[in-house]
Amino acid sequence: MSRLLMRCALGCGTAVATFGATVGLAAEERRSKPLRAVIVGGGCAGSTLAQSIEHILDTTLIDRKQYFEFTPALKDHLLSKPPEGFDPKVLSDDDKNYFRKNFIAHKYYLRYTNVVVSEAREVTPTHVILQDGRRIPYDRCFICTGSRQPAPWRQSTCVTVPERATEMARFRDLISKSMNIAIIGGGASGCEYASQLANEYPDKKISLYHSRQSLIPAHGKRINHFVNRYLLRRRATVNRMSRVTNVTFDEKTKKFAVEWKATNDEGMVLFWCLLSSCFPPHQNLFSIQ
Repeated sequence: MSRLLMRCALGCGTAVATFGATVGLAAEERRSKPLRAVIVGGGCAGSTLAQSIEHILDTTLIDRKQYFEFTPALKDHLLSKPPEGFDPKVLSDDDKNYFRKNFIAHKYYLRYTNVVVSEAREVTPTHVILQDGRRIPYDRCFICTGSRQPAPWRQSTCVTVPERATEMARFRDLISKSMNIAIIGGGASGCEYASQLANEYPDKKISLYHSRQSLIPAHGKRINHFVNRYLLRRRATVNRMSRVTNVTFDEKTKKFAVEWKATNDEGMVLFWCLLSSCFPPHQNLFSIQ
């Protein structure tokens, strides 16, 4: 009986030792291989995170474009008056200088990150599934898709820098040729766009539509009065308490029609040449399950 117990004890000890060695090797193997980190989105947050962790983790960046774009610099470039003889098909020195400073290809500053140019369709507990069906495994996943804003500020389908440069040059040319511009939203961005357009193009008619009584309500009455006086001095039209109900586009004339409804009145402003929406940004997760 004692010999049987001894043999069982020896067998169990060998099994425990073998299991312990296997677990130890697996743990050591996991430690020797860095964790796989997948970052969805190549904006300010995604690119900064990738640059910070690419030295210690196996990092993959998923972005719909090949470059990083510094979005806050778009306003000053797009709304500025183009030089004489401006041709949207040929980039000027001003455009080249702007793109050289504010557009950087991911491969130039991410030396150890695998950059995947695609769009994430679904995130599972173990994989990120792309629009083309590819599955990228991960140990840690970071969703850095940022905010959703109307084109041309954010929602661009351009993949390369030359495509984006051509798109922005066309929009800049459209602004310079438009005589009537409607801006929807009287927050900080809308008032800033209206002020800069009225200052750059004093001969254009700028109309601002705002659903509230005061402009930039988060900044108090003093800022509201200052912005209102500034816009009126620049001959811009400020439509308070006017909520836009519909916006249509005529393919023949290539112009917009803005339908709005005020507190005690409603109407339609026809044939606006250009429309810019300045709504608050929303979280950009509409394409990911």
